[in-house]
Amino acid sequence: MVFQETIKLSQHGGGAYDITELISDLVRESGVQTGTCQLFIHSSMASLLIADVTDESTKNDTAAFLADLAPLTDDVSQRINRGMGVFEEDARQVVMQSSLGLPVSFNKPAIGVWQAIYLWDKSQTAEERRLTVTIIGE
Repeated sequence: MVFQETIKLSQHGGGAYDITELISDLVRESGVQTGTCQLFIHSSMASLLIADVTDESTKNDTAAFLADLAPLTDDVSQRINRGMGVFEEDARQVVMQSSLGLPVSFNKPAIGVWQAIYLWDKSQTAEERRLTVTIIGE
């Protein structure tokens, strides 16, 4: 069985947003008991990750680390070579991916008890994001 749906996510702007419940609902709706769930975000300014949810500071620390690793700057007028601005985005994409795969067991995402699925939006501008969820299994 194959289930696929592309959904629009509300406009948030920069930051990490827990989408675990949304993905769990789609897996349940698919009817797949055992299989895989593939997520794809249709934007180079947003990424998907699985992170610890023991407390809010863990999520904030992760987002701060990733922002420091490859900072996003809007001040392109101060760049000596505009082409060098691509480096930060390329470095960010090496670490943060636009797709994420996870197992499905017993009609729910098989992630750890202390894990959650996050959309990390790197843009400070609130924009609607599209997410394609493909669930394959039986």
